[in-house]
Amino acid sequence: MFADFAQQLAAQSWMHPTPIQKKSLPYTLQGRDVAGFAQTGTGKTGVFLITLAHKLLKLDIKAQEKSSSVIALVICPTRELAIQISEDAQSMLASLKIKTVALYGGVAIEPQIKQIQEGAQLVVATPGRLLDLYRKQALDLTAVELFVCDEVDRMFDMGFIEDVEFVLEKLDQSVQKLFFSATSNEKVKELVYEFLNDPKYISINMEEPTPDAMSQHAIICEVENKFKILLSLLKKHDPSCAIVFTNTKLTA
Repeated sequence: MFADFAQQLAAQSWMHPTPIQKKSLPYTLQGRDVAGFAQTGTGKTGVFLITLAHKLLKLDIKAQEKSSSVIALVICPTRELAIQISEDAQSMLASLKIKTVALYGGVAIEPQIKQIQEGAQLVVATPGRLLDLYRKQALDLTAVELFVCDEVDRMFDMGFIEDVEFVLEKLDQSVQKLFFSATSNEKVKELVYEFLNDPKYISINMEEPTPDAMSQHAIICEVENKFKILLSLLKKHDPSCAIVFTNTKLTA
């Protein structure tokens, strides 16, 4: 089983750890709680998926006994991130026969309840939908052995932190907890201090949030001129690929 998992990592070109993985995994694989601070896209997802795989490989018999129970719970702030993490998990953990379910709002809740009832070892959820399912008694967290809160700073920004605290209070004290955040502030530190047990703090390039290869420019304009300027920039740069972020679904 370990050989199959190693081949799965190699197939996805996970041959060399990123800085956050290199510094975090020696502690997470020992079962330590970790508070990791690193920018989005630096490999934090790999830390907790490899940690989960190691936990299941080490406790194979126990995992078999809990084959239909939620063993790992990942909370993240957005639907898009929940889907992304779930897809990464399904790809990376395929050889371990781990069933992953992504839970998020904006869609019917009944199909998600059915997915949970059919058995899931890894749940990736947004806070609101997670609490909905928990309060409907559709989700049992008593068997959870690994809890991950991803993008903790955004949880605060989006007003989800009370939901996160509610879930943390329902978990057993022995659960391994991993917190990841792009930035560090007093609120994040207070949360870590309150809920993590003797955590290892790991920070990667916090003073350089923007990659060296990226240049940034700000254009100040009236709202009604934004779309014209966007079209002008696209015409000027003629990119082979471009991403435009908006703050609302309607604007997109």
